[in-house]
Amino acid sequence: MVEGNEEEVIKDNTLTVMREHYIENMAHLINLRKEDNMDEQRQRLAKDLALKVQRRLEELQNPNISCSKARFIVCDNRKNGRGGPVCGWGCMIDHAQNCFQIAILTGRILVLDESFYG
Repeated sequence: MVEGNEEEVIKDNTLTVMREHYIENMAHLINLRKEDNMDEQRQRLAKDLALKVQRRLEELQNPNISCSKARFIVCDNRKNGRGGPVCGWGCMIDHAQNCFQIAILTGRILVLDESFYG
């Protein structure tokens, strides 16, 4: 059986060893990135991906068809479609993000209901 003070020492030693391993692993990752000479390619790929995502979102939110023919998804933040907001700011952002994902996956225009604006 480990006593209270001894338990604290073990806990502190464990945390110290974990911090040291974390720092060592981060140093290895930084060195690997330097040695593989792929930083420029990673940055270029990240920019290309960001542009593709932005173009796709622009296409979805501003289709080349009339509004009467466009498909929409309306996202609200009301409990069971009525009443006030169900949750706080973080929850509302998470809910909006989920709605945005559904809109993207179904190829629809996302409309946030007025319940998101207070």
